[in-house]
Amino acid sequence: MTDSVVDKRGSEFSFQAMRFFQVLEAGINHLGHLDDFNQVLDNLGRRHGKLKQSHGFHPYYWSVFLECTIYQIRLTLERSRAIKWTASELDRVIILWRHLVQGICKRIEVSVFVYCPFYFT
Repeated sequence: MTDSVVDKRGSEFSFQAMRFFQVLEAGINHLGHLDDFNQVLDNLGRRHGKLKQSHGFHPYYWSVFLECTIYQIRLTLERSRAIKWTASELDRVIILWRHLVQGICKRIEVSVFVYCPFYFT
């Protein structure tokens, strides 16, 4: 693999990671009215359905992505200088983050199934 291919993939990954954290932020902002957030997640579902065809996106990526995201959130919170968390507080906060990330991923996955039924074949 050439350096330019690696750079391109790294840039694309960074861009997608930034986009997902924008989705997480929107999820947090819509906690009181999650139905208003469905249109965004439906659109992401359609896009991920297309990724299956064009890039070989696999359903198991969702669980890998969830675990990597939770790991990074926990690591960031543990290293925080602004707030010192007890182990118990951190565990409770991570459970909440897990619910949010998992809920978003599941809703996107449902949209993939609805709008791109070929995804699971």
